[in-house]
Amino acid sequence: SLFFDAAWFDQQLAHRGLNRADLAAAGGLDRQELHRLFTNQRTPTPAELGAFSRLLGMEIVEISLRGGVAE
Repeated sequence: SLFFDAAWFDQQLAHRGLNRADLAAAGGLDRQELHRLFTNQRTPTPAELGAFSRLLGMEIVEISLRGGVAE
């Protein structure tokens, strides 16, 4: 099953000197909405995935897969 890989996102953020607050800001999310993503209570939107991709400097395909979204 697909799920939001919170540990992977945390690792990628830490590697870049960023944190979850930075990810939330990039995606236009408040703390509660980001928590819902990280705990698999909702799926990220395409716009959020694009923002995460730009923030982390990674391909959208990788971000989508790690974000729990199938191609």
